[in-house]
Amino acid sequence: MSEDILKHFSTLEDTRVQGRTLHPMKNIVFITLVGAICGITSWEDIYYFAKERKFFFEKYLDLTNGIPSEDTLRRFFQNLNPESFQEHFTKWAKSITKDVDCKTISLDGKRICTASNMNSENPIHIVSAWLSEKQIVLGQVKTGEKSNEITAIPELLKALDIKGSMITIDAMGCQTDIAKQIASSEADYLLAVKGNQPTLYEDVIRTFKQHVPCHGKETLELGHGRIEQRKCLFTSNLSFIRDPEKWEGIAGIVKAESTQINKKTGKESKEVRYFITSSTNQDKALAAVRKHWGIESMHWILDVQLGEDASLKRVDHSAENFNVIRKIVVNLMKEDGYDHSVKKMSIKRKQIAAIINEHYLEYLLARL
Repeated sequence: MSEDILKHFSTLEDTRVQGRTLHPMKNIVFITLVGAICGITSWEDIYYFAKERKFFFEKYLDLTNGIPSEDTLRRFFQNLNPESFQEHFTKWAKSITKDVDCKTISLDGKRICTASNMNSENPIHIVSAWLSEKQIVLGQVKTGEKSNEITAIPELLKALDIKGSMITIDAMGCQTDIAKQIASSEADYLLAVKGNQPTLYEDVIRTFKQHVPCHGKETLELGHGRIEQRKCLFTSNLSFIRDPEKWEGIAGIVKAESTQINKKTGKESKEVRYFITSSTNQDKALAAVRKHWGIESMHWILDVQLGEDASLKRVDHSAENFNVIRKIVVNLMKEDGYDHSVKKMSIKRKQIAAIINEHYLEYLLARL
């Protein structure tokens, strides 16, 4: 195991007054991260946990000056430069995905609700990049509001290595400049089309009403108390699209229909979505439609299992920085490769395992 367990974060800018610090930056970040891995997120509880498990932390850290207090932990993350923390996170995520080819990267935004509601003048909306093949977060950029995703997406794309990848984005990212940026980076795009592009939206719907030749794929899934049937259609017929040259590299359009039936009530719900894509590979484009919604699982994990929306952290940069901590936890635990001797474990249950099984905790830390 590396002596510097947080080598990817060791060059973070320490905003504290040098010469007047009692605890190394590494100790603060490491203790906070281990606490979050174990599902402990309040500063007081992290301090108490580290104090009770001091013997464990001494295997990794020089604790000559003891455990950083809850106030020290709180102040550090309130003042830590979030852009720098996000940049280091992106570099770390890139280092653990070098072996992935033909990536599907989905971009989507999420608001940290409680922190934003408690500080309405500075709402926190994070645009994240999700790697479907590894089930991990690749990077993120903060915006003030959802409408600012249009400016955040190009910034995030620049920070990622997207060459050869399929980039999928919701309707907010269906912009000609974003399509051009992706195409010029030698990547493919799959962009959702909705009412924010009314002309394109009308043309796409009209295309499928004309019964143009399509390549189709259907799936049927049973689970979570429902039956879900999906049908995707791909066509390269762009004759009904006005000014297709505006969308650099456009090669086809996709229609995705999903029907859900509640097995208990029999209630049926339907949804139809449309996309434009630069991919000439029909199967790849249709597969990307399904993979795009994987990023919703990340939002669900952050909200339901890791309690982000209910978090009271809001002062200065604490909420934004702890969002990065939570995403490190997601990356370590989502597809951890550890034999838990059960078929499936939620991240919440894995956090419990990390508390009671020191070998598992050490296994996760070795992945950093």
